Amino acid sequence: MIYNRKEPLGKGIKSRFNAPRNSGEIRQEVYFSMYAIIENGSKQYKVNSGDVVNFEKLDANVGDKVEFNVLLVSDENGIKVAGEAAGFKAVGEVTAQAKDKKVIVFKYKAKKNERKKQGHRQPFTSVKIVEIVAK
Repeated sequence: MIYNRKEPLGKGIKSRFNAPRNSGEIRQEVYFSMYAIIENGSKQYKVNSGDVVNFEKLDANVGDKVEFNVLLVSDENGIKVAGEAAGFKAVGEVTAQAKDKKVIVFKYKAKKNERKKQGHRQPFTSVKIVEIVAK
């Protein structure tokens, strides 16, 4: 699709100016990127196809396919929410099972010579979103 520069662009629309120099005309090509809001572990994530997302630990092996419920979908036809978005699913492939960087937990009580130092590494699953498709 090509628009004049004077027309406003919608949210999330990427544009690129491609008019030749000194032509007096400015043209824009508008590219729509499809994205979805998915839910996992009572958290919501915004994903595109090809994104790599770190979720809390999932019971899946590396290379397994995983499906996520879609709460919202946005594409060139507009935004679909709730009942309309229930017909979509996000398919991902598990790329890694790993642990996050270490977080130091240091507890102490003042004037009591009581100190406790602990480290914690949160396990996570890295998933590459392969596609967002209708069920």
